Amino acid sequence: MSQNELTICGLNTVETLVRIHPEHILRLFFTKETAPRFGQVCQILAKQKKVYRLVPEDELERLSKTPHHGGVAAVITTTPLRNPSLELVSTWSSTQKLILALDGVSNSHNLGAIVRSAAFLGIQIILVQAPPKNSDSLLTPTLWRIAEGGMEFVQLWFVSKLDQWLQQLKTSELASHFLIVAADQNAPIPIQKFKREKIKTRVPLVILGNEERGISKAVHRLAETHILIPGTKRIDSLNVAHAASIIMWELTKA
Repeated sequence: MSQNELTICGLNTVETLVRIHPEHILRLFFTKETAPRFGQVCQILAKQKKVYRLVPEDELERLSKTPHHGGVAAVITTTPLRNPSLELVSTWSSTQKLILALDGVSNSHNLGAIVRSAAFLGIQIILVQAPPKNSDSLLTPTLWRIAEGGMEFVQLWFVSKLDQWLQQLKTSELASHFLIVAADQNAPIPIQKFKREKIKTRVPLVILGNEERGISKAVHRLAETHILIPGTKRIDSLNVAHAASIIMWELTKA
């Protein structure tokens, strides 16, 4: 397998891929139990001279490197790390109701859960602080499996330095179209009050931080508003994926 290929698995994940982007499949493997679900896409793959094969459970586990394969695995070309230009961002103000920005989220499982919630709630854009060089990639089979098909509906955009990217946005002509918001459990404004008083014509760009360190100081300073999810204070914070789901739901509901 080449370096730019990735094996993803999970029944919902692969079935959604087949339904939305069958052209992304390079090779497809499935068990006897799930084979009837993939007859039509196998015809497409055959015409394209791509490999598809029925395999036993143990071989599928070896191919997918997990026992949680759901009876199917697909080899795809990995998504390149894409940095959004300001020209592209200018289109978001008229097409998006909310944008997420993840400052240092480092766990593929958490990112996958965020993508799944985003797809469910209709959020299409997630900005991600790219991992440092020589660190683990976020574009893993776990991301696709946990997203449960959400990767076919959500665009991930990677920026090398989120603080510099946000500073560039704030000093551009686009600044009046976006409201940079930091989710912070020490913030003075509950999310419900923020929604009533702050959101008007600007698209909220909501930042969530690293699983352990939270939002970096540089990014925190660039936010125009800081909000919190009210809780009992018995524990310090929510898991970042849970917090993202609450924020997305609260800020996009009617």
